[in-house]
Amino acid sequence: MTIQKLSPYGLLFLSLILSFLISGKAQAQIDPGFCAREHPEEPYCHVMMSLIGGHLNQLGVGVPMASLPERLASRLQGHFPGLDLAAIRVGFSDRQPVGNATTDCNNIYFHDRYVLTEIQSMLFSEQDDFYWLLHELAHSQQCAQLGQDEFRFRWMQAARGFVWRNPIDLLIGRLDWHDLWLAVPLEQEADEHAWKGLSIVKGFHRSVVTGDTDGDGREEIGSFEPRIGRWRAIQGGNWAALGTHGQVGDIGLIADVDNDGTDDFITYTPGTGRWIAKNRNGTTLRTLTFGRGEYMPFTGDFDGDGTTDFAIYKAATREWWIRSGLNGFIVNRQLNGLLGATALVGDYDGDGATDFVNYANTNGFWSPRRADRRLIFLPRWGSRNAYLPLAAELDANVGSEMVLYRLDTAGFYGRTPDALLFSNDTSTWTNRRLQPFAADTNGDGRDELYVYFGRTNIVQLVR
Repeated sequence: MTIQKLSPYGLLFLSLILSFLISGKAQAQIDPGFCAREHPEEPYCHVMMSLIGGHLNQLGVGVPMASLPERLASRLQGHFPGLDLAAIRVGFSDRQPVGNATTDCNNIYFHDRYVLTEIQSMLFSEQDDFYWLLHELAHSQQCAQLGQDEFRFRWMQAARGFVWRNPIDLLIGRLDWHDLWLAVPLEQEADEHAWKGLSIVKGFHRSVVTGDTDGDGREEIGSFEPRIGRWRAIQGGNWAALGTHGQVGDIGLIADVDNDGTDDFITYTPGTGRWIAKNRNGTTLRTLTFGRGEYMPFTGDFDGDGTTDFAIYKAATREWWIRSGLNGFIVNRQLNGLLGATALVGDYDGDGATDFVNYANTNGFWSPRRADRRLIFLPRWGSRNAYLPLAAELDANVGSEMVLYRLDTAGFYGRTPDALLFSNDTSTWTNRRLQPFAADTNGDGRDELYVYFGRTNIVQLVR
């Protein structure tokens, strides 16, 4: 499910809930002892399980299923620990409600055939489609962790409780599927997990990029579309001469590789660890091999020598490696943060050198660390699965500030280690798949905060 599509069982539930509550008649293959054994306190357990089981049985009749491409599965594995992606099957079912997908542990049924085409080709035309796949895989992970029957029960119990509390409002149209979706914790968890995946598992959809590519002291905002290797300026700049630069699965970055005062365009190919940097005229400036599929790429001046360095991070083992832009290594296998943390970079102590950071999604701890391996500070700010972290220069003091972007409100929060700077500056857009980012577009030395909507390739200034 994505926010613009119905929750996996939302349309089904809204259309059948009245008959379900009245008669409770449905057929399904379920564990006959599950309700009595696990939830004897729930009188509607057997009816709920029969209803959802019967729907899933019908979805799978005569549906050809296909595996995820190996290359795509290998990139996704680190974001779905414990889930056997080799066992996941995807398929099209004309019994699936329009604009909807349903997950039953290892089987994901889509209504739209083009999503299957994009999965097989790994050419996601829009972020939304890739997000939809991540969301359904998050449900598969929930199912694997809870067990199939418990996963079904928890979803149906939350949805039934919502309908039970709001029958009149639903009948007269005062409440809709989005309200139902918000009432199901499994949906919210899957949505947040998928949202984070868009920033972690890059390379299959359009993403926002920023940099001063013309040397005027102001950053331009643009996008990189790995589907065709296209870089497109959205606000400021002219990147037309660059042409296409990149391939499917590449991750796009912008940094000053040749130290001439203007930022350059970099592609990183996860399968080979190949970096290729070109200037705005399309001239190749540098190529190197550093990393491989499970690593995320970053750039920054980690040793403070004024030259862009290259960094890679492996989420599964918390390993950072940093390679000098000139030669040799600055950091050779440094561990930082907790497993499952979100990685980012920024100058948190204001010394002019980039630090590498892990933000723990489980407890809100930030752990910025210098290249000499010294921990700068260890504040706790944030909460479980509610925020995405950013680094930005927001005030007159040197050094990056901590920024959190709240997923459910599209609001920004900023602080230093000592004080809160601002709270809940919110975008007027409500789409939960907005990409937050920071950029100094006016050249005053301070970053502005933006959100980016990939489907329409537009940005909005928030602060």
